[in-house]
Amino acid sequence: MRVLFDISVLGTGHHNRLAKTGVFRVVAQLATGLVASDDCQVTFCASRYNLSQCSGYLSSVNNRTPLAKPFPPWLSGIYDRIDPVDGTICGGSFSVYRSRLLGLAYSLGLRCLSPVDESTLAAADIFHSPYDPLPRSLQRAGTRPVPFLTVYDLIPLKYPQLFPEFGARMMRERLASCSGRTTYLCISEATRRDLCELFPAIDPARTVVTPLAASDLFRPCDSADGILAVKARYGVPADAAYLLSVCTLEPRKNLQQTIGSFARLVRQERIQDLWLVLTGAEGWDDGAVVRAIDDSGVRERIITTGFVPDEDLSALYGGAVAFVYPSLYEGFGLPPLEAMQCGTPVITSNTSSLPEVVGDAGIMVDPSDAEALCQAMLDLYHSAELRRQMSMKGIQRAASFSWERCVRETVQAYRRALG
Repeated sequence: MRVLFDISVLGTGHHNRLAKTGVFRVVAQLATGLVASDDCQVTFCASRYNLSQCSGYLSSVNNRTPLAKPFPPWLSGIYDRIDPVDGTICGGSFSVYRSRLLGLAYSLGLRCLSPVDESTLAAADIFHSPYDPLPRSLQRAGTRPVPFLTVYDLIPLKYPQLFPEFGARMMRERLASCSGRTTYLCISEATRRDLCELFPAIDPARTVVTPLAASDLFRPCDSADGILAVKARYGVPADAAYLLSVCTLEPRKNLQQTIGSFARLVRQERIQDLWLVLTGAEGWDDGAVVRAIDDSGVRERIITTGFVPDEDLSALYGGAVAFVYPSLYEGFGLPPLEAMQCGTPVITSNTSSLPEVVGDAGIMVDPSDAEALCQAMLDLYHSAELRRQMSMKGIQRAASFSWERCVRETVQAYRRALG
């Protein structure tokens, strides 16, 4: 099968490390797996017209897969000229103007042009966008190739109060780019269910669940020196026991509940040797998280690390008493899976896709139940035996997920659509 696979997300993440979110990880793993598959002849493309960024990413990982030029090629040239520019205009930051110009170029490309020329598009069997809207030309009946769109979650539409308005707008734009020919790859059964409920016109037979996996970088860390080095790098005291959170700092992650429960725990139980480590880049409305920390009464016991690269995360997971993730809603929930794969006990929510991922290997709580969250933290803090049991169960549970399985089921979905 000849597959056109959009790697715009990888170019953006290569250019800006703060864009290396869960979606970046998923696209990187899928791109690698599809290239390695004997069933696929892959060509990459860039629907955001960020061709130089995507080329930079491919060079950085020594991937020689061909990258198709956009049509017309001058649009990519405009993007490349706008994007590196920085400075000021009339005393103001140019970044605002740059974002608007890039958004205009991107919208123009989506609505009027194509990420590849017509002959390249027509020669492909599959066009797979793992995030961005599909080219408008694919909406025409009988047009080759068959379109695929990966759907991670429907949170901005189900819970608009948890996202800025542009999040819902972008999601609607992605789904509006689809047609009756599109196959939707959903990363969990919860996401597939939400998609069919919110968009009843979509044929459920054209929805496929392809569960994700954690990177092989995440594994139990047996090096005490390695854990100490990473703790020192991010300001965690060498002798500190700590609870860990890994997520973008935004309302959906329910961090105010995590912070409040931690503060209550250490005050009521008079615990002197426990810290809370919040790892992740700043997100939308992160000011609420900052205020929660300031108002907690235990500000000196809460550490924010900012973005942490995957190379350091494994040791950070491995050194934690427990991983705490009472998210209000997740399309899949990679961080709990990463934690389990590292052998770290997991406390998470009993909502959305998280039970699919964690199963009986973690402690599940209602994300609105502060008492239950506090008790779960206390139980794991006090009991080394409980931590040991949960560590073993988590490692076993994580082993049932793999990128090989995800890629295999993606390729099977391609074949069914072509058949």
